[in-house]
Amino acid sequence: MTQISLHPRLWRGAVTALVVAGMVGCGAADSASFGDDGATTLTDTGGIRPGTDSEPQDTGVSDTATDVGITDAGPPKCPPPPKGKANVCIRVLRGDDGPSLTADAKKTLGIDGNGILAVGLAAVKPEYDATFVAKTIYPSSSSGVSKIAAADLPKVVEALSVEPGVYWPFGAFRDLEPWDRASPAVGDFQPRPSDLSSITVSSGDSLHVDLVIYPLRGIDVRPRLLTTPLGSGAGPARAWFVHPLKGVMMGQGVATCIDLSIDKVDPIRIYTTYTGTFDAVFEVFDFGLGADPAGLLAAGGIHGRSSKIDILSSDWLVTERKIDLTEVVPFTGPKPVDASPNCAAFATAPVK
Repeated sequence: MTQISLHPRLWRGAVTALVVAGMVGCGAADSASFGDDGATTLTDTGGIRPGTDSEPQDTGVSDTATDVGITDAGPPKCPPPPKGKANVCIRVLRGDDGPSLTADAKKTLGIDGNGILAVGLAAVKPEYDATFVAKTIYPSSSSGVSKIAAADLPKVVEALSVEPGVYWPFGAFRDLEPWDRASPAVGDFQPRPSDLSSITVSSGDSLHVDLVIYPLRGIDVRPRLLTTPLGSGAGPARAWFVHPLKGVMMGQGVATCIDLSIDKVDPIRIYTTYTGTFDAVFEVFDFGLGADPAGLLAAGGIHGRSSKIDILSSDWLVTERKIDLTEVVPFTGPKPVDASPNCAAFATAPVK
C-alpha cells in the first residue's frame, strides 16, 4: 500500500498519488484545496462545526453536472479479476467543460487542455490523508501516447485489481507538467468530495464505477492586518470560500506559515470546483506552533472576511482580492507562550 498525505507540509507523493490537496500557492506560501463543499458549515457564532448540508441552492452557485460525456452509451465491460481478487474499472467523466482555453490562459497559466489521468482506490475517503491500495495512470507508459485531451473524456482506465473490501475511487486530470508535482493547480480537474462514495467488492467481482471530475478554478487572497495579534502574528494560515446563505465550505487553501509583520504578505490561492458568488474567510493560526491548521477559527487566530467574490464560468483564475484581518479569537483560559516569532522559527519549531 502507498501512504499519501494530502496536507501540503506532508504530501510528497509521485504522480500516482491522486491528490485532493497539497497545492503550491504563490510566493512562499503552500496551498491546499479540498473543494470541501459539504464537510463543514459555518455557525452563527463564527465557529466551524461538522455539517450534513446538501448541495447549496438558489445563490447563483453552479453545482449541476452538464451532459459532457455523461450521456454516452456506457463503458465497456470490466474484465474478470485474478483468482481471489476483484477488478474495479473506473470511467472518468467531466461534469463541466471548464473555461475556454484562450491564448491568454495558455500564456499566463500554461493550460492547454492536455494532460494525464491519475486514478486509484483509497482505503478511506480522501480528505487530509489517504492510503491508496491500487493506482494507475492514463495513458499508460506502454501506450505510446504521453497525453490525452480533457475534451476526449470520458475514458476508462485499466482495471484495478484489489483484495475484497471497501474502497473509495478517486482520480484527477492534471493539465500541467511535471506530472509528479505535489499539488493540483488551476486547470486541473478533480471530484467534489461530497460526490465521493465507497464501493464494496467481493472475490470474483468485476465492478464498473463512474467518477465525475470538475475544473479547478482559483483566486489569490492576500491578508492585511488591521488588528493587534495576541502573539507574534506568524503561523499556519487558511483561506476558504463560504456559501453566502448556508455557510457550507465551497473550496479552500492553506499556507504552511504566514508572517503578518512583514510588508508584503504572500497570498493564499483558494481553489474551488464551483462557480458562483462566495464569501471568503482568511485566518492566520497565531500560536499554531508546529501544528497543521486543521481547526478553523482557533483560539489566538487572526481572521477576517470578504464578501461577494464572483467565480464565473469563464474564469480560470480570478483577480486577486485583499482581505482585512480585523478580529482575534480570544482564549478562554491563560494565553500560551508563542515561541514562534516568525516563519523561520516556525519551520524549526518542535511539533506539539
